[in-house]
Amino acid sequence: MGGHHACSKMRPPMRPPISPSLIAAAAVLLTAGTAAAQFDGGTTTSTFGAEDFFIGVQHVPGVNLSDFDVARFFNRARCDCDETVYLYIALTNSGFAKRTTVDRTGNIEYWVGTDCANTSLRDQRCVMLKSDTLAAFLNMGRDTIPTSARVLSTYTGGGGSVDGGVITNFTPTTTCTTPQIESFDQTIWVLSNRTGSPQQLDIRGVHIDLTPPPTPNPAQTTLQGGEQAVVISWEGINSSVITDMLGYQILCNRGGELQVFPDGTFQPGYQTCPLTSEGHGVEGLDVRFTCSELLAPTSRSFRVKILQNDIIYGAAVVAIDRSGNASTPVDILYARATHTKSFYDVYRNDDPDHPGLASGGLCTLAQGDAGTPRGALAALGAGIAIGAAIIMRRRRRR
Repeated sequence: MGGHHACSKMRPPMRPPISPSLIAAAAVLLTAGTAAAQFDGGTTTSTFGAEDFFIGVQHVPGVNLSDFDVARFFNRARCDCDETVYLYIALTNSGFAKRTTVDRTGNIEYWVGTDCANTSLRDQRCVMLKSDTLAAFLNMGRDTIPTSARVLSTYTGGGGSVDGGVITNFTPTTTCTTPQIESFDQTIWVLSNRTGSPQQLDIRGVHIDLTPPPTPNPAQTTLQGGEQAVVISWEGINSSVITDMLGYQILCNRGGELQVFPDGTFQPGYQTCPLTSEGHGVEGLDVRFTCSELLAPTSRSFRVKILQNDIIYGAAVVAIDRSGNASTPVDILYARATHTKSFYDVYRNDDPDHPGLASGGLCTLAQGDAGTPRGALAALGAGIAIGAAIIMRRRRRR
């Protein structure tokens, strides 16, 4: 008890409560001090980072393409080089929150190429799409820059640029052919330039992949005829090696050069250039010769149906990657769609000496007389006798 009493004497005296009005006054002073620190003398308390920007790629203004669609869209750039592309640069929520706390002087610049933040290299490896004041961009919070697929599908990593197989300085050419570089990464840069030293704000990579996957092994691909159909089977491609496999698709022809199905029956899972540059038919990956939907990467066979019997059809299987590249058909296999006899056909119509008559079963009991009333009655009687014998045997077992 004595110890407890001694400790109680050591407790500090209780302080009077702080007035709520004093707390409010302190908060006002603290806010004013922070604002002075932010704007006094042009000092800042925050800077932009990559998380403050969103870079979208649009084929149609206002609709951002997914990463999957971006890869397939730029695969078409080897054909549609001058098609318009819209780059959408916008502030995220965090970017909007920082608009009043960053230095608004200087320009914001949009570049495409390699090492665009490097002032000594960007003139050779990059092209500037647009420059605007940073203040104007911050007031709007977004910007849309139209350019061409040619610009974004141009390889600049080697110090020069390869555009459609032609060395250029980003000057549009009149023709588009397959680029010499079939797989590379293009980069969209957003830079802030205040004193001649650009500061990287954000980047977005665009992977340009024009390399097709390998062709399914021709030695393990077969084609067989069936009832109003042909069946093609193949050996799958190792997806652990070809990691961007999307699936397979069947192309076929009739009599060597004719389409099998009307235009638009099947949507191609791959991208092709115009027929004038890529060729015709199955060998040219002509989309009019597709004979299946896009098949899963685990598929190993497909039955092309609704064909005409006694006609020879050619078919090939192509592998397709996520960028829309299709392997080149090495061999086109041929088979004849053939009428296949059903069990009933064999049972009823397989006797060449008696068309339409059975070659076995109950009808053999009256061979030679089946076409006469007497023969028919004999066959019927034989059938009744056999049925009665079966019934009697079942009764004995009971």
